Amino acid sequence: MVKKGIIRILVLLIISMPVTFGQYEKKPKLVVGIVVDQMKQDYITRFWSKFSDGGFKKLVNEGFSCVNTQYNYIPTSTGPGHASIFTGATPMIHGIAGNYWMEQPAHRIGYCAEDPDANPVGGTNDNGKRSPKNLKVNTVGDMLKASNGGRSKVFGIAIKDRGGILSAGRGADMAFWYDEFSDNWITSDYYTDKLPEWAVNFNNLKLPEKYLSEKWETFFPVEQYTECSPDDVSWERPFSGEEKAVFPYDIPAIKKNYKGSELLEAIPVGNNLTAEFAKALISGENLGKDDYTDMVVVSFSSPDYIGHQFGPRSVEVADNYVRLDRVLGDFISWLDKEFGKDNYLIMLSSDHGVGDAPGFYHDMRIDCGSPSQKELSKELNNHLKKVFPLPAGEKREYVINIQNLQIYFNDSLLADQKIVRSEIENAVKEFLSFNEDVFRVFTVDELQNGAIVHDPILKRFYLGYHYKRGGDMFIAYNSAVLYDTPKGAGHYSPYAYDTHVPLLFYGFGIKPGKYSGLVEITDIASTLCTLMGIQFPTGNIGNPVKAVLGY
Repeated sequence: MVKKGIIRILVLLIISMPVTFGQYEKKPKLVVGIVVDQMKQDYITRFWSKFSDGGFKKLVNEGFSCVNTQYNYIPTSTGPGHASIFTGATPMIHGIAGNYWMEQPAHRIGYCAEDPDANPVGGTNDNGKRSPKNLKVNTVGDMLKASNGGRSKVFGIAIKDRGGILSAGRGADMAFWYDEFSDNWITSDYYTDKLPEWAVNFNNLKLPEKYLSEKWETFFPVEQYTECSPDDVSWERPFSGEEKAVFPYDIPAIKKNYKGSELLEAIPVGNNLTAEFAKALISGENLGKDDYTDMVVVSFSSPDYIGHQFGPRSVEVADNYVRLDRVLGDFISWLDKEFGKDNYLIMLSSDHGVGDAPGFYHDMRIDCGSPSQKELSKELNNHLKKVFPLPAGEKREYVINIQNLQIYFNDSLLADQKIVRSEIENAVKEFLSFNEDVFRVFTVDELQNGAIVHDPILKRFYLGYHYKRGGDMFIAYNSAVLYDTPKGAGHYSPYAYDTHVPLLFYGFGIKPGKYSGLVEITDIASTLCTLMGIQFPTGNIGNPVKAVLGY
């Protein structure tokens, strides 16, 4: 009996060996990372009946869906989100502390993708001085290139510069973004001295002119958008020059109220332009055509602009996703024909979610607010000057900025006035304790003690705090409070409406399935690296999702 048992075990081992070792022999020809800017997980279920069979439904039905994917830090915004997906790190480590942050002691606002030493290639100066130099760790793409001496090719594209730049990484071959003043896809001399010929040819097609000559009407009759609020509501923000935010939209007429082609960013055809450019890039760079895996990140920026303007319950947002679904379906079909489903890998997620419009919350009888950060800063400074009087003629303020839910003190003023930090912190806490929009306020010291282990909100602030770019104190607003959002919607918070995003895998090495266990956004990078058989990014803190891998 013992011999038979041993024989059975040996037979099983022998049978399993080709699978165990064979999984590293074949690799995808191309990895396509798709980021949908400001996509909530529930959009998949809310708009399911309106999706085609070839877009989101195909990714869900034929791919693997992680339905409980959460951001584990704040601020939930575009720059940090793209960086975290592809580094496996949080702002604490990768350094992208927000889209913007306050730089001390210069007291200037820093931008996540700015680079004063970079120059535009193919576009205007204002939009061209960009690079990934503020990113402090490597991305999946960087590790892919490192795995084979740079033979893999890595690219990133997005209408927003930060979307394309931060997702591709410091070692990317190129990142591209859209310049609304020249109507071109551009890059910077961080990557190259001139645009590739295929990119020049694409820009010469003048597709923005074509897209902006078309009206925006609903894909389905407007009365069929029953998962939305009525089309005509007071809390949506109309286009410039328009009195109401209601369909249909005469885009050629509305365009006259905007600079260049910037309106293109805020309507669904921005997704069409992005997908067409992605196809041109893949073909023009011959991606996936040799023995080395290539990678391209395609970030769809327009959903974020539309979501901010109209809110997640709007017909506009629903119609955008109906149209994006068809764009994705066409893109997937094109990839299937170019490479074959089993030869390329898609990963789709989002950089953050979004909260509901305050007006919608009011109608639902949910306590909410939309405080002004500027007004809060003013009130706070007036209070602090009463507690810590300043000498006559002193023009400096104690609070120089409130950014990313963080309060920045004027360090030089505190030093000159010999104010003990704990004293001003207590004064801020006392003042904000009477603010009905504020849930709690805490300090850097409180972030760094052991309480974060048992406090999920504190932990998200901790993982989002970068010691050189972060503030001095932190504000956690009540759930449903969206600051600086009198109309439309916003994000940045540690709450589920901002942290819960989709995560879909499709193609190479992926078996259909669904997983409802917790997946953190920092788990995506290591999962992609495991599927490719390469080293994790240098700052990675996530773990591969076993359910996706199947082992």
